[in-house]
Amino acid sequence: MSKLNPRFSSEGRDLAKKKEKLPPGLPLSFSPQGELLACYGPQPEVWKATGYGTVFTARRVGKKEILFGALLSLSEGGITRLFTKPNAAPGSWRDVSAYLLERLNAFPPMIALPPDLVSEYLYGAYAFSKGSPPELFGYLNILKPPPGNADDWRRRLVGPGGLTPGGLVRVILENPRPADMPKGKEVIIITRIKVALGAGNGPKVARRLLRRRIPPLFESMGKRGEEMVLEWVRPYPAELPKSPAGHKLTALFASQNTESITLRTFVGNRQGMGEIAFTDEQAQIEAMTLSRASVLLAVLLAATEDLKPTVTSTTWESLRKLIGETWRWAEDYQNF
Repeated sequence: MSKLNPRFSSEGRDLAKKKEKLPPGLPLSFSPQGELLACYGPQPEVWKATGYGTVFTARRVGKKEILFGALLSLSEGGITRLFTKPNAAPGSWRDVSAYLLERLNAFPPMIALPPDLVSEYLYGAYAFSKGSPPELFGYLNILKPPPGNADDWRRRLVGPGGLTPGGLVRVILENPRPADMPKGKEVIIITRIKVALGAGNGPKVARRLLRRRIPPLFESMGKRGEEMVLEWVRPYPAELPKSPAGHKLTALFASQNTESITLRTFVGNRQGMGEIAFTDEQAQIEAMTLSRASVLLAVLLAATEDLKPTVTSTTWESLRKLIGETWRWAEDYQNF
């Protein structure tokens, strides 16, 4: 896979603007050519809960394959990263798609979707992403544009009745990324997602997650009332204090000017990144950021595909609103 391009700037973007001009160069006169080999887009349930997803497409043109991927994040302004390979060897798309699907802690989740729907996500994110990189222009048209113009694309992504719930759009608008946010951080938006699993399936799913051998990894925190709680854990930097083995400790770190704050949860000698609490027939995800919630929900849905899980509710709450500070941020998924 080709080298991942740097993250694109998202400072100062206003998701509510309806009349932004697109960057020049969108090659709408070009029609997609060649055989479409693969077409993946954001997992719809994960997108509705978090606004995170990945687009990946591959076409065969002659003896070559053209691979294109885009990481999407509403809270970061739309399209955040690209990876492209215009002259890939035959069959390369299988290896790349498997890599992306497996590494849920590094890339926003994706699933195979119809090209027209993937196009709605991709062009909608583009229309809503000011300052999209020049290299995007040569690949965006790997899929046919949706009907209408840029305002239509944006509206179908984040407008009333679009692909994104109004509550999620609203909380992102109310908690924009500050201009001085450090690289690798994101605004804290506490996200809670309830998923119906079916009677008797909660403990079964918890055991499945505990058997995972690739990140994200989980550790049992035991019982909390009637719930069995699993914590997503990772090693944490040696300079941070440890909590007693088997105990969960949430610590609050503020910068000297008190304008920024970081929450870290410790589980023994590891850092907790979010939790899933299981009852007999339900799972509830809780994470302090949208990107972390996207990872947890993607893992849960992948582990329960045979059970036909249903997302029953999602709520969002900003830490800024809860405790009144100006900005909050935490490590984003790409640092996990």
